[in-house]
Formats: sequence, C-alpha cells, structure tokens
Amino acid sequence: MARPAYTICAKLKSEDRETNELSLIGVVERIVLGHLVKPGPVSSPPVAGITGPGRPLIAFDAFVLSVWLLEQSDHGETFETQFSMVSPSGTDIPSELPTFTMSKNNDLVLHRVMVRLDGLPAFDEQGVWWMETRIRRAGSESEWARQGFPLIVQFSEDYRPNQSESAEAGLSSGS
Repeated sequence: MARPAYTICAKLKSEDRETNELSLIGVVERIVLGHLVKPGPVSSPPVAGITGPGRPLIAFDAFVLSVWLLEQSDHGETFETQFSMVSPSGTDIPSELPTFTMSKNNDLVLHRVMVRLDGLPAFDEQGVWWMETRIRRAGSESEWARQGFPLIVQFSEDYRPNQSESAEAGLSSGS
C-alpha cells in the first residue's frame, strides 16, 4: 500500500509541463481570522466537500498537495481518495475525491493528490486543525492510509466563530 511522503498547503502553484516539476508559493501554516466583512444569510455551494448549504464559508484560495510513495504492488491498482479537515477537538469534516489508478509505469514512485480549496468552513475552534488526505484501494473497507498538514487557526478579538450569518472573514496568513 502506498505510504505517506508529505503534505503541504500553499496559496499558489506553478507546474512545468515538460518536466512535471512543481513549485509551491506562499506556504500557509497559520491563519488569523479577523472581523466579519460581509454579513448576510449564507447558502454556500459545496467546496471540496468541507462546506455546504447553510454552513458558513470563509473565502480562502489555496492548494493542498499530498504526495504518496508507491510500492510495486500499487501499480495498476485503483484507489479512492478523501480530503478532510479535522478540528482540534477531533471533529472530522470529510469529502470524497475522484478515484485514481496508479500508473503501471514502474519508474513512477511518487503519486500526487492535489486538492484545490476555494473556501474553508467557518472555524469554531482555535488551535491546530489538520488538513488530511486519505487513500485506500477502491471498494475496500480497510482503514484509510492518511497524512496531514497542520493549520494553526487563531481568532482576533473581533471574530465571532458561531455567527452563521457571515459569508467571509478577514484573513491573514503567516508562518
């Protein structure tokens, strides 16, 4: 079974089409939620499965990249994937991603799973949230192989985490 190599969250990416080399720009390790800037009722569309109708949405544009180290037995196998946000208290907000088939190319030893985030759920807890990517063989009921990236969430004095009438919040990122 493929093993976790690394996961990272960044604001921008650049990929060389010829070499497939990837550059990530603006690694996001921490967000500070500020005052609410767009009041009004929310009926947000699903975003990577972590937001949905009636769930407040924070404007946030980034990518989560997870790289998996393949084993020989993985080549040609189909896997299902899942992305999840896990709160400091352990609340799991999962979303299903498309299945993929590992290449039969024996030279390929790394597989990338890229999740585009067009928003985040309105955080109701400060602390370390985990952005997790999970995989398992398609159709299997076995445990998910998982890896994650910590995202430190902090509230400013004027952030109201349980105010469900906001669609956006002021954000700043830092490391």
